[in-house]
Amino acid sequence: MNKNPLDIPEIRSRIALFVTLKDALSCVLLSKGFSQDFVYPVWHTIDLAIHPGFLQMDRSTLFKLGHHIRTIKNVSTLKQLKFLQSFKACNLSTLEVEMTESFLYHTRCYSLIRRTHGNLTNLILRRRREPSFRSSPRFLLDSLMTITQPTQPPKLTSISITSLHLTRTSFVALLRACPALTNVDVWETVFTLDQALDTFQHTGVTSIKALMKVVVMPNQPSIFIHFPNLRQWDTASSQTPDSFPTQLVKDTFSIWCPKLIEIKSNFTSSNLLVHLLVKDVFINLTALTFRYECMSEDLVQTIACYPTKWTKICCYPPSSNSGEKEDDILQRQDQFQSSGRILQLWPRLLEKLVTLDIIEHKMNIDEVEKASWSCNDLETLFVRIQGLSTKEKIDSVLMRLKEMKALQRRKSGTPVIAVRMDDHDREMSIEARVLNHLLKFKKLKYVSLGSTAWTV
Repeated sequence: MNKNPLDIPEIRSRIALFVTLKDALSCVLLSKGFSQDFVYPVWHTIDLAIHPGFLQMDRSTLFKLGHHIRTIKNVSTLKQLKFLQSFKACNLSTLEVEMTESFLYHTRCYSLIRRTHGNLTNLILRRRREPSFRSSPRFLLDSLMTITQPTQPPKLTSISITSLHLTRTSFVALLRACPALTNVDVWETVFTLDQALDTFQHTGVTSIKALMKVVVMPNQPSIFIHFPNLRQWDTASSQTPDSFPTQLVKDTFSIWCPKLIEIKSNFTSSNLLVHLLVKDVFINLTALTFRYECMSEDLVQTIACYPTKWTKICCYPPSSNSGEKEDDILQRQDQFQSSGRILQLWPRLLEKLVTLDIIEHKMNIDEVEKASWSCNDLETLFVRIQGLSTKEKIDSVLMRLKEMKALQRRKSGTPVIAVRMDDHDREMSIEARVLNHLLKFKKLKYVSLGSTAWTV
């Protein structure tokens, strides 16, 4: 007799990791066996902004099932903090709290963090966002060193402290107390130098999100002096600073962060980016991400002037499109369409390029075929092609690409030879021409041509 796979607990427990919250709730109601397996996704994330009824839940239920909770989001009131302290979410890994001016609120917040920090890996503290707080002074966090316990170092790998005031003493104490940190976000945080600066360096932090204005501060050293192994910097803001002390910034990074290799820029003007590259402010830079509206001929040419430098070039979507769904990409206008020919400089000249993500751009296959691309190690390619205007056309290309690369792997790495095209061949379908081009890159793994990204 055939058995339903869902009757097998081991299969149910694996499926439960991938179902939606709505489906999990339905499964919990089916039977006791289903309830045991599907309760995890129901309890995994508690967002107090959309689940206010959580505060009315029976305490016995919380003590029984609270160990399933991994993420608590949008804690914003003293009542919520008190409630969360009334039971033990012993496996909590992510906590997101909106801070107020109340000293009691701070005390409760730090107490909750201490109770959960044994498994906490991601902590988010931010200024309250309600309109009534817009004109209030920002909140000084000077007790962050109290969130840790000396006998049990925290497992925090990521911390975000945004739109708040923070003393340098407290910041350094936090870094010192969290040896596992790799990612720091201090967007819109104001730092106050309260005493002689402790120049402690955290060797584990490799990524930071911080405004340009904390790189060089008029009355205190840059916060970047604490991160000697920093590899990625997210500039966080779209506003270009009015003044930029080039040499001072260059000295700051060359002395304190010599391993920086990647910048994620949110600037909407290309002028500063071009300036940074021309002046060699970041000598070891190999990866750059920027907003597509920042694209300009000057920027394209400046990047192309360093053909052996770049391994990764990516573009954020324009600010106006940031909320669109993935399937809407196909319908977007390419603001750089008229100058698109010059973008061929990148794949033709940047021979070490591994990732090229310019999904906002629509390439002309005629231009692509005029000269070969030198980036033979290309692994990720996100770009649109003129003529591949529907998801069906795109999927047909990528399905065929996946099949041919699978065939290549079965034949022990024998490359699938791309056909050299003459004028007659150029009249073949757009799908065939794009497929022929993609087959030239033996290491290609991830491709998007305007719809869902494929692993090939």
